[in-house]
Amino acid sequence: MSNSAIKIQTQPIQQSSAPIQFTFGTDAVLASAALLWLLWDRALRPTVTSKLEGVFTPIEEERKLSSLLAQIGVITSSTRVVLCAFHNGALDNAGYHLQKLTTINTYTAPGKEPMAHAIRDLPIGRIMIELEAMIKTTGWVTTEYDDSLPEACKTHLKTNSIYRMHNRLIRVGNLPIGILSLQYDSKEEHQFPVDSELYSRLLDDLYDQIALIMKRRIVHPSPLKKLILRVKALTSTGP
Repeated sequence: MSNSAIKIQTQPIQQSSAPIQFTFGTDAVLASAALLWLLWDRALRPTVTSKLEGVFTPIEEERKLSSLLAQIGVITSSTRVVLCAFHNGALDNAGYHLQKLTTINTYTAPGKEPMAHAIRDLPIGRIMIELEAMIKTTGWVTTEYDDSLPEACKTHLKTNSIYRMHNRLIRVGNLPIGILSLQYDSKEEHQFPVDSELYSRLLDDLYDQIALIMKRRIVHPSPLKKLILRVKALTSTGP
């Protein structure tokens, strides 16, 4: 038996293809640019602008708060307008709450003295009576110097030359985040509440603007504040 091999000759198939080329005319480029501009102008720009309108840098926020407090001081003829913020939040079985109170901005009328002892890291347990009264209302709570007041309250009023003050709570939902305080150093200069309906509405509007800035600080803190809070959380966590 003889072995034989079958040989098949094949030739490689050569495929030739021309490169695909895209050519855009000037009209197409201009039309695309016009479409993109229309999309930005009609859809994206209004959204971006509305988001940025309410954004302040920390310095701009302080300037805005100072201006608002000054306007309130002029309208109400206050000796001082003081803005305090609650801080050092904690979470327990009763929920989330803030533990201390500190003055963050003030306005002092021309010719008047600032607070001799600004509030700093005051435990809220020391103002629970006043705080409970403010929690029960969305309006102003008045405190006037009187011998029947708790000793700590009388000391605070006397050392800071406060004859009468009107305090209003600032909240996020049910959580108190700050106190706006109008202070008077004498009975004669007291002009609150304002007797003009226009001024009363303006006062409420100024309060709302202050509350908005305070809420934004709580809900959307600055990147630096976020970093500080994160570092504190890490350093306070045990092994």
